[in-house]
Amino acid sequence: MERKWWRAPLLLTLAALVGFVLFLPVLGISAMAFDPCEPGGCPQARQQLTLATAVWGLSFLTVPAAWLLPRHTGFDTARRLLIPTYVLLFVAAVLIALTVPVGE
Repeated sequence: MERKWWRAPLLLTLAALVGFVLFLPVLGISAMAFDPCEPGGCPQARQQLTLATAVWGLSFLTVPAAWLLPRHTGFDTARRLLIPTYVLLFVAAVLIALTVPVGE
């Protein structure tokens, strides 16, 4: 059993909390893409915003995965790899949210 197994999950949890706080304004800004829409809506903008929210939600699955991995030395690498996985998914969600087509 590894002694300091909790470091990577704790770092990932803190990164996810910061990511949560940072993504909410991005989501608010990207929602302005719906301003010039007709009453029927903007299907492309809605689809891309849904994709950004889904990728963002998917990034949070790394947090319980890091805590639930067995606490053996063999899983230390997997626990550490979840941190860059979260970062890549978070950055992808932000980029998708910021490139929502306006009024389409």
